[in-house]
Amino acid sequence: MDVEIIVTGSYDVEGGVALRQHYEKYCLERFSDAPDFSYFQNQLSIFPELFATAARLGQLVTLQMRLDGKLVGLNYSVISDNCLYDYICYRETDCDLEKKALGILAILKNIQWVLQHHQGELYYDLASEFSYKRQFIPDASAHYQQVTMHLEGFFQGKDELAKCC
Repeated sequence: MDVEIIVTGSYDVEGGVALRQHYEKYCLERFSDAPDFSYFQNQLSIFPELFATAARLGQLVTLQMRLDGKLVGLNYSVISDNCLYDYICYRETDCDLEKKALGILAILKNIQWVLQHHQGELYYDLASEFSYKRQFIPDASAHYQQVTMHLEGFFQGKDELAKCC
């Protein structure tokens, strides 16, 4: 059976807590030596509140990816004004599922969803350091702009926030 994708506006999904925890543990083990890892850790701690708030406001787009009924991926995006911000694809990490490229599948499904549900000018934000997302960004375009942000020092003096990650 192929991966089934269910599009909802809910943050809490059956099996979601376990999947998110598993993926966060995987990232902590695999990417802890990366230069921007502290930024990614901060993002992981902020995401639950961000997505819960977006769900309450009707701005969350959640892709549930299921294989034989089992949740194997969760992609969260937030739509605001004329932009869909693709934040993260939590996923199972076994080798067989990596071949299914759930992150790329999520991007394609999000693009399809945007085209079906929004008229007029709409942007799809692929802000990420992940190479699989960069392949969807055109090399040269009059309508493309890359912005890189760093929050170094942002959490200094905020001990309770800095300790959460």
